[in-house]
Amino acid sequence: MNKVELVKTIAEKTYLTRHDVSRIVDCIMGEIMLSLSSGRNVNLTRFGKFTLVERRARTYRNPKTGEAVDLDAIMVPKFIPSKLLKNDIANFLCKKFN
Repeated sequence: MNKVELVKTIAEKTYLTRHDVSRIVDCIMGEIMLSLSSGRNVNLTRFGKFTLVERRARTYRNPKTGEAVDLDAIMVPKFIPSKLLKNDIANFLCKKFN
């Protein structure tokens, strides 16, 4: 599912216009990005948690040229699904493949 499909589905279920739903989705994503860029975690109860983790410094080798490049340590976002979300997905997959 992409953003357009998400907006369309939510608009159909809530009877809001696609334009309004799109603005709401943009606002939610913007607030998540703003919180993460400020160093704060975002915890969405019953869904999951967005956190920042440090990716350690490492040496990368360019596969095309073979040249070694040193990469600095950086902070990257990470999503940790809630137990409820993991269980729902597992139950769905069990029903689908059994």
